[in-house]
Amino acid sequence: MSQNFADIENFTQFFRRKIEPKLHSFEKQRKRTLLLCNITLVIGVILQLFFLFAFFTSSNSNSNSIELLFAPAVITGVIHTFIKKKYTKKVKAKIFNAIFSFLGDFTYIEKNEYIVDRSKYEQIPMIGKFNREPDIDDYIRGTYKNLPIEIEELYLRYVYHSNKHQHERTVFDGLLVTVPQLKTTNATIITANRKFHDIEQLKDEVKLEDVEYQKIYKTSSDNQIEARYILTPKLMEKLKSLNSKGITTALCFIRGDIYIGIKTGKDMFEPSITKPATDISGYKDIINQLKETLQIIDILQLEKKAIL
Repeated sequence: MSQNFADIENFTQFFRRKIEPKLHSFEKQRKRTLLLCNITLVIGVILQLFFLFAFFTSSNSNSNSIELLFAPAVITGVIHTFIKKKYTKKVKAKIFNAIFSFLGDFTYIEKNEYIVDRSKYEQIPMIGKFNREPDIDDYIRGTYKNLPIEIEELYLRYVYHSNKHQHERTVFDGLLVTVPQLKTTNATIITANRKFHDIEQLKDEVKLEDVEYQKIYKTSSDNQIEARYILTPKLMEKLKSLNSKGITTALCFIRGDIYIGIKTGKDMFEPSITKPATDISGYKDIINQLKETLQIIDILQLEKKAIL
């Protein structure tokens, strides 16, 4: 049963009652993980300094030794990431279903249990071109107010070559929310924060009456009338509010299906190893971010009902 956002403060009580007791068992493991990570970093720094000293004092330094010069740093990074991921994977599997149940009937699905459909992202013009396999770090599926919904933490890359060197560009790094058939329209509409890069805009830009909104968001569509019909003043006010909170958002409507892209700039669903396992702040950030997204869906759904 989904929550009323006026009572979002109740998450603290919900957390203390249903989540916190499950987290106590992770605290010892978190401390052990943090200790191992710190030991790994210390050993890595010592080895790296030794390699640097040996390189600059040796008369036999050559191109082959240069390639191995930063091997300790690379190996340390890999080991550090492995140790951290092992801990966070256990926390996610145990806790996240309970966390997301606060917002609705959601299920957290582990990365290795989710089948990535590349074609889905290729047909969303909001995302832009990519040529590497999609990386889905986290996947949440469920029902919100009788609507099917998918939430993916998505990472897409575009690799190209220039002057015999390979370059990599991030095309998308954030949350992608999918709600099928929320609006009855055959139009394709994109409205995206101008900070939201790598968007394949449609040819025709939509001129809206809200001048302030147009300064922040660029809107394009193959149907100007439908675009103005769907981008109501209430929806535009919500999107302007997200921008004022530093949340970079884009919406894409394709034949009634809605895709909401949010660039977060960080791993949203990664439990911290530096804070106590029972620390609520990180989980509050997750709930608040998803709350903002679900409020967009609320506006679209309510206005649909009003029109009908």
